[in-house]
Amino acid sequence: VALLDLAYPAKQVAIELDGWVAHGHRSAFDRDRARANQLLLLGWRLYRFTATMSDALLVTTVRRALA
Repeated sequence: VALLDLAYPAKQVAIELDGWVAHGHRSAFDRDRARANQLLLLGWRLYRFTATMSDALLVTTVRRALA
């Protein structure tokens, strides 16, 4: 079971918000990459965003992914 920040299962679209605090340790970084690979193998499309990216970019990207 993968815990995602945001998911649209019917479209197999996953959104991850990567923050430095949550991913500041090597083990968290490695775990996230393994989870991302598993999602991709299952046919999901994964989109990653950081805190420095604008809300507008996130919204535009997700809208396009769901279209």
